[in-house]
Amino acid sequence: MATSLGVPGGVSIWFLLSDLVIVSVPLVLILGVALVRNWQVRLVADDEGILVVNWIRTHHVSWNGLAKVWSDDSGLWLRADDGRVIDVGVLSTVEGSLDFVQERQRRESRSAARRLNEILRRKQRARRKA
Repeated sequence: MATSLGVPGGVSIWFLLSDLVIVSVPLVLILGVALVRNWQVRLVADDEGILVVNWIRTHHVSWNGLAKVWSDDSGLWLRADDGRVIDVGVLSTVEGSLDFVQERQRRESRSAARRLNEILRRKQRARRKA
């Protein structure tokens, strides 16, 4: 027999707890998936090309298929030869965040763009020589 614990309308505490469980379990699962995906977001440059793992999609662009790398106030971007423009989520600047955080992310984006462009130029020179 359910006991009414002073809840208005005589609703049992078990009824309220079941609603809480129904709402909280999916929320915890969604947060868990978001946390796991957050750990996976990255940018990897290797001999084959650039791997960009964003929140939703994963992109791989070979050095031969990369047209341009640049950085602006919103983060780091790649343009593939096929016309795709890829936002590198791990180096994106979040509007509304603290100024020093935005500035640090802009610095990191500019630095990554410089390094990736140096690698791209070396790869293009080596391709022309071959």
